[in-house]
Amino acid sequence: MAPRGTAAPTATEAARLRTPAVPGPRRRAGAGHHSGVLHSLLGLGTLDDVLSHPVAGASWEGFMIENLIAAAPFGTDAWFYRTRAGAEIDLLLQLPDRQLWAIEIEPSTAPRAARGFELAASDLGAAERFVVHPGRELFPLSEATTAIPLADLMERLEALA
Repeated sequence: MAPRGTAAPTATEAARLRTPAVPGPRRRAGAGHHSGVLHSLLGLGTLDDVLSHPVAGASWEGFMIENLIAAAPFGTDAWFYRTRAGAEIDLLLQLPDRQLWAIEIEPSTAPRAARGFELAASDLGAAERFVVHPGRELFPLSEATTAIPLADLMERLEALA
């Protein structure tokens, strides 16, 4: 069953597409698991090339989300959540034990948890809140939210399997 205020994805969407977690809002375009193809088509051969290109934000977000979904235990549902007021969660995972994990993707090495993210995660009763960033350190952003590198969060998800 989908979390309160969310719409469950179809079987096809659940396989790889993020769906809005509330009816109405448009799904944001993202590079998803096509990041490598996108980078190749744009002639972006190095990390510096990617980071200096306008596509960097969407590409980074899609890459992170694909890796986190792949690391999640079998039976995990994944959504994009956005309220009509604009509060959003880049990736909302409902684990097989029904726990909700709210995940924000930040391309900055100085990440922050947006107020809308904190409010949405609180409203949904997320058990865990993370802001994934490109740095190497894990540190608290608030009492309930942790900044975490991608590899560390993937390890946490894989440990749940």
